[in-house]
Amino acid sequence: MCLGEVARVESVDAQTAQVLTAAGVRQASLVVLSGQGHVAAPGEWIVLSMGFALDIVGESEARELLLEAALVRGDTDPALTVAEVFQ
Repeated sequence: MCLGEVARVESVDAQTAQVLTAAGVRQASLVVLSGQGHVAAPGEWIVLSMGFALDIVGESEARELLLEAALVRGDTDPALTVAEVFQ
């Protein structure tokens, strides 16, 4: 079971990034990703857990994960929730 959330990287500054989630803009640590040899760049999609970016995912996988999370939360219009993040 994954308790993470999907976010789009908006900007990167050293070991942190500003990311956009379904709940809004927040800061995420890139320490785990960089320790795995990955570099997150603006426009990429990441999976966050407890403020740490754990993985980079493609756009189609990000859409699927966002839709599944919206369905689990019981959002009235899950497709709209996904569209808001993808704007």
